[in-house]
Amino acid sequence: MSVGNAQEHLWQVLEAQADDLFALYQLSQVLADANDVDELAPLALSQLVRVCDSPYAALFLPDESARGLHTVAWIGPDPDAEQQSRSGGPAMRPFASAAEAAAWFQESCGLDAGGCTSLALAIGGPMPGLVTLASPHRGGFEPHQQHLLNTMTREVARVLQLALARSELRRRQEQTEQMQADFVAAVSHELRTPLALIQASVDSLVHLPLSGEQQRDSIQDIGRASVRLARIVDAILDFSRIEEGRRQLRIESVDLAGLVEDVTRECDEPSRRRLQVLVPPITVLADPARTAQALSNLVSNALKYSSADTPVRLRARVMPGAGVACLEVRDCGWGIPVEDQPYLFTKFFRASNVRASHLAGTGLGLYIARRLVEAQGGALRLRSRVGWGTSVRLTLPLA
Repeated sequence: MSVGNAQEHLWQVLEAQADDLFALYQLSQVLADANDVDELAPLALSQLVRVCDSPYAALFLPDESARGLHTVAWIGPDPDAEQQSRSGGPAMRPFASAAEAAAWFQESCGLDAGGCTSLALAIGGPMPGLVTLASPHRGGFEPHQQHLLNTMTREVARVLQLALARSELRRRQEQTEQMQADFVAAVSHELRTPLALIQASVDSLVHLPLSGEQQRDSIQDIGRASVRLARIVDAILDFSRIEEGRRQLRIESVDLAGLVEDVTRECDEPSRRRLQVLVPPITVLADPARTAQALSNLVSNALKYSSADTPVRLRARVMPGAGVACLEVRDCGWGIPVEDQPYLFTKFFRASNVRASHLAGTGLGLYIARRLVEAQGGALRLRSRVGWGTSVRLTLPLA
């Protein structure tokens, strides 16, 4: 190669590198102005298409379950992308895998195997995103173009990962704020009911000429309302102590049958008639007060969210191989929707069918119960089916 040809080749290489750097600079400037994924995806795709002169392109991201991909940006044969989305076209179709998305893109654009390239978007999580680009000519992308696309795709993935993280953080903040607002409303409602009963009973005792039996009934109403108020306050205090790590436990040998008897004795007479208890003498290692509190929450939920004419069963058995005792609380009530079950032990969370019923509750019972049981070396497991009822199993180590 002559000196002149070598210099010309060097200038071509330098010019190409300068073009690449300018393309990356433009990409970073364009993406810097976008705030969320809905803005970033089409901007990033348009920049990739412009650099490589690609006629068709698509960008896919994992769906909320992270088990499939959906199209978030599309530059396809139909120029009216908005109409295409409304009619259930390419932008609305889900895909089980990156290979399926790439094959669909190739088929939709009428391309052969060598007419397009697929680039993974490493955005974190179990499934990466995907960018597919049609080549501007039959020979496919040149090595220089492929290298540039790889570099630009990595930058797109980095920015998208940050945007997805911000979006997830914002979603969780909104969810937490909503749950806290629901908690405040629920606690207010929970407090209002016993307070109203106490106020009505006191007014009756002060202003009405009641018989001896009526006076006893009013005093009993005040007592029951006071117990209910105390339980609400205790739940809030327990939640606060658990969150701050200040919960103290006193582990000792406890007779499970006696513990269950103490819990059921606290129920009112109609509730006790619904309970079917089969708990043999079993000695476990536990904090009696905290275990009783957790069990009381489970029994209360089973009675509250099932019909008054259906039984609530408490059964216990020893599992020698595991070294634990298992206590099951089973009802024949409403059941819990499958989509709600992963969140049941989350603080402030209440199942959708419970919220729709307008029954009072703080959303702390199961959260506190699990934390108390697990702190003692036990476990809490739940199984439920809508229309069939719910079963909660509490396991504790044998003494």
